[in-house]
Amino acid sequence: MGRYHRSWKHNRQRRLKTRDSRRPGTGAVMVCLLLVAGLAGIVTLAWGYATRSDFFRISDRVEVEGVRRLSRAEVIGLSGIDVNSNIITLDGDRVRAAIEAHPWVARARVDRFYPNRVRIRVEERKPFAILNRRDGIYYVDRAGVVFAPAGKGDDLDYPVITGLEQGGEKGLLNRALATINAVRRRDPIFPRQSLSEVNVAAGGEQTLFLVNNPFPVRLGHAQPRQREFSAILRRLYKRKVFDLTRLVDLGYGRDKVLVRLAIPVI
Repeated sequence: MGRYHRSWKHNRQRRLKTRDSRRPGTGAVMVCLLLVAGLAGIVTLAWGYATRSDFFRISDRVEVEGVRRLSRAEVIGLSGIDVNSNIITLDGDRVRAAIEAHPWVARARVDRFYPNRVRIRVEERKPFAILNRRDGIYYVDRAGVVFAPAGKGDDLDYPVITGLEQGGEKGLLNRALATINAVRRRDPIFPRQSLSEVNVAAGGEQTLFLVNNPFPVRLGHAQPRQREFSAILRRLYKRKVFDLTRLVDLGYGRDKVLVRLAIPVI
């Protein structure tokens, strides 16, 4: 029994020594920690050098594309990029958001090209009409965004939407824009700039005023019935009473058009 006990004890001690020999020593752990710390220090030094190096400084290597209303200098000013900007630390999303905050900018894109070049692509808003409000006149794009006031010296050769002085009737504004679009694209009898004004009444009824026609065209709640209107205009020209016309009412009734003349025509 004693002999067996001594043998078991001896084997147990041998297993414990073998297990302890497999554990890494304190020295190995310290070496690993020092390596990690060294690598972190090298990365920190490299990052600091790169972010301060002239090699990655953007300086004047900024390309601006797509601008007509804005200038290159204005876009760069909005971006916040200057002679101290570094391409590594440049926040492209922040630059894009700053440029898109300008009312004439619909979208912007910022591309970085290492080591020190930046390209900014701008898509400007395009005026589609002018909205007459109590506080002034404003450009409106095709999507119905009222984006900028029209000032002295600006291009005003766009259809004017009146009757929405408060500017808060989005649905009525979109209907007026749809009318302008319909008049422009459906019939060659309308020159592109012949539509002068779309008046929107309190109830939503629309009346058109054309540049070369001395009479209003009342639509009511309907969209322009282009065939009927074109046929009416041709008939007025043919009968030589165009200058005597005072009103064309396309919303007079279903399948009916009212034409009011200054004098009776036999």
